[in-house]
Amino acid sequence: FDWAHTLDADTQNDMVDQPLTATGIVTYMGLDIHNLPSLRLSDDVNGPVYVHPCLRSEAEYEGIQVGDTVTVTGSFHILSNDWGVVLKNSTVTK
Repeated sequence: FDWAHTLDADTQNDMVDQPLTATGIVTYMGLDIHNLPSLRLSDDVNGPVYVHPCLRSEAEYEGIQVGDTVTVTGSFHILSNDWGVVLKNSTVTK
């Protein structure tokens, strides 16, 4: 998702609600600052966050733990300096 950091604001706005799929290592699972169930994904269990999928429900956590590699699909929401690509309404496949 390095490409996302090269997008200008207009392009990012055009991407809102577009579906994206990402695969990464779970570095965190729990509620985010908006009290939504979420994950943080990186390419290393101790690495920086590249994708922050907000999940449809806590049921998406089933069978997942920190250190697992998962694939998520969600709608592009924003690009955050802290959390990378933020996806909303995400689902998890393993």
